[in-house]
Amino acid sequence: MIRVNLLPHRQIRREARQREFGLMAGFSAIAAAAI
Repeated sequence: MIRVNLLPHRQIRREARQREFGLMAGFSAIAAAAI
């Protein structure tokens, strides 16, 4: 039961991390283009 509950939470956390990484990558790319 705990494992079943933990799986979706981990998936949501992974998606949030990927979104955050993509945002940071896009921001650094814009900063590099500005320079």
